[in-house]
Amino acid sequence: AIIPNIDELEDWGRLDPSDEHTYTVMPGMEHKYNSTVLMLVSNVCEGICRYCFRKRLFISPRGEHLRDLTSALQYIREHPEITNILLSGGDPLILKPSKLEEIVARLMEIEHIHIVRIGTKMPAFNPYRIIESPGLLDMIRRHSSGRQKIYIMTHFVHPRELTDVAVKAIEMLQKAGAIVTNQMPLIKGVNSDPEVLAELLAKLSTSRAAASWFSKAIPKLTGSMITRKLSRIIRITCRTEYTGRNNLSSGPEIILPEGVIPTFNTSQFHYRLTMDN
Repeated sequence: AIIPNIDELEDWGRLDPSDEHTYTVMPGMEHKYNSTVLMLVSNVCEGICRYCFRKRLFISPRGEHLRDLTSALQYIREHPEITNILLSGGDPLILKPSKLEEIVARLMEIEHIHIVRIGTKMPAFNPYRIIESPGLLDMIRRHSSGRQKIYIMTHFVHPRELTDVAVKAIEMLQKAGAIVTNQMPLIKGVNSDPEVLAELLAKLSTSRAAASWFSKAIPKLTGSMITRKLSRIIRITCRTEYTGRNNLSSGPEIILPEGVIPTFNTSQFHYRLTMDN
């Protein structure tokens, strides 16, 4: 899902499909949900996913990532309702471990911060960045304990991405003290087949990187060829039979786009539906 497609030249979607500019309190920092702040700490990734809804960061790389950490920390201190920080970008694991630790350590000094989440595609793109980085694992050991935890939000979208070396990277992150969960969009032609999705969810479960949520692909600019209709997504997820295959009591959360209201019977639906608003 990183190879360019000629259909991307179609004039479809928006460059800021989630209206992130609406929630931006300073360049590189968003406060959309009451208890959560998003910090775009990097404007670089190991690869550019074609379904990425922040392509604008790579088009104008100096425009939107966080450059004033001191002001960002001050904003967080002044808002005690914030307990959860999501580090994203770009990919935070592209940073040097010392730079990433500087950010994490200063966040953990704030008393009302309990969770720092790191959203990353690195375990899929380049798991050796984790396996061969003792500094990164040591940082997690130092700062993920007691009442403050580091979550690693992986981004596996197809079972083939869960290679042996990727699973090893997940295990090392967990042994260091991180809580690992997975998030993914449903992508036409990649994981929109029920059998493929079921295999992915099963592999995530056995790798102890449980799927926390998956979403309808956001209508970003040039993304029409990978976006599934909502009605198709519901049929795919119902047919996946996640709970039966994985012997779990509940499946992951499905994030629906803002303004979308389900009109179907969910009494036998093994997934939790959430409106993104």
